[in-house]
Amino acid sequence: TVFLGVDYATLPAQVRSFFDSGNPGDTEFNIVDPDYSIFPERSSEADWQGQFQTGFEGLFQEKTELKTYGVTLQTVLRPTDNLDLSLGARYSRDEISQASNCCGRDATLPPQAKLSFNNVTIQAGAVYSFTDQINAYVSYGETFEPQTGKNALTGSTLEPEEGRIFEIGLKGEAFHNNV
Repeated sequence: TVFLGVDYATLPAQVRSFFDSGNPGDTEFNIVDPDYSIFPERSSEADWQGQFQTGFEGLFQEKTELKTYGVTLQTVLRPTDNLDLSLGARYSRDEISQASNCCGRDATLPPQAKLSFNNVTIQAGAVYSFTDQINAYVSYGETFEPQTGKNALTGSTLEPEEGRIFEIGLKGEAFHNNV
């Protein structure tokens, strides 16, 4: 059995927030005992954009967009009645574009950073059936996940999360499939 898959996704995100020094009256926001009345109310996108473009000193905006493209190819082979093998690979290309602005300096949010990652991850596994109720299995897989967040200390984009998993075991059924 052969499986071929192609995928594409665009994941936009926008963050708007206020920070201490720009709050009305230079009032600090207390996260333990919050007082939201110090922030002006906004009911629509136009309200946010208008406030941002007039230079409200405490407004910070960040826009991030993640585009991900992928191609997956996987096959399941059965060389004998008791053995199933699974082999697969995925090629992915991830593009992250980020723009941020604070303190009313620039209403257009020009891109500050554009990153791209090309990566191939693999998966493999085998299941051997000793009997209809007892099977041994082994599997290996890799993961790759780009991050759109930033390091709070340096402001740099976080490195992608990568992982590997290896699993081996026995599984079975007993007592007429009740256990």
